[in-house]
Amino acid sequence: MPNSIEHFQAPKCRECDEPLDKVEYDTHEQYEFNPKTGTYRNSDPYGGSCEQKCPRCDADLSRIFGEGVANYFCGKKANKS
Repeated sequence: MPNSIEHFQAPKCRECDEPLDKVEYDTHEQYEFNPKTGTYRNSDPYGGSCEQKCPRCDADLSRIFGEGVANYFCGKKANKS
C-alpha cells in the first residue's frame, strides 16, 4: 500500500491563474483627533475596511475571500505521494 498524504491546495487567482500561496491583506481605518484628550481614536465602529490582493498581479481577491482570508476553507484536497 503506497504511503500517501492528503494536502490542501490553495485557490488560484482568477486573473493570473497562479496559486494563491500568499495573499496581500491591507486594512484601512480612519482615526479622528480628539482635541480634549490630544489623542486619536478609531472612528469606525466596525474597524474599517480591507483589501485582499494577489501578490503577483495585484488583482482584487474579494470574490474568492468574501468572508476574509482567515475565514477561508477550500475543502478540496489533492493526493500527494
